[in-house]
Amino acid sequence: MSSENPSQNSSSLSLSALIKRVNDLFELLRSQRELLRQKGINLSTGTLDNLRSIKARLEAIQRQVD
Repeated sequence: MSSENPSQNSSSLSLSALIKRVNDLFELLRSQRELLRQKGINLSTGTLDNLRSIKARLEAIQRQVD
C-alpha cells in the first residue's frame, strides 16, 4: 500500500510537469542559441545555467514531496 496521499501525488505530478517544461525550454534555447543570435536575440549571461539550477531545485523539492 502506498503512503502517498492524493495531495502528494498531485504535487508530484505538477512538479514533474514543471520539470519537463523547464527541461524542454533549456533544450530549445540551447539548440536555437545560434539562430537566435543571428536574429539579434542574445541570451543573457547565465540564462541556461539559471534554467539548469531551477530544474535541480524542482527535482530536490520533488524528492522531498515523494
